[in-house]
Amino acid sequence: MIDWDALVLGPLNKTFGEPCTYTPAGGAPLTVNGVFDEAYTPADVPGDTSVISARPVFGARVSEFPVGWNAKNAQGDSLVRLLTGATYIVKSGKDDGHGHARVELNRVG
Repeated sequence: MIDWDALVLGPLNKTFGEPCTYTPAGGAPLTVNGVFDEAYTPADVPGDTSVISARPVFGARVSEFPVGWNAKNAQGDSLVRLLTGATYIVKSGKDDGHGHARVELNRVG
């Protein structure tokens, strides 16, 4: 079995990650490190006629969050990007089953 968190996600986060303050809805804020992308664009699938738009996303190791946190239930949580001070609300979240979560964001203000 591959330890994705130690062998892939940890080094990736160390190289490309940045600290952010993450606050679960109704919970206490915590500092998490992850990769922030201001203009993430989903892959275009041939034959798919849906509208594609760029949006901010934050990807992080699930191990950065408290036990029991689940990206699928993150809607309404907030994130502050410490490098810029910009605040975001989580629109939706997904995890990849290997210890990584991606949350799609809406910028506040």
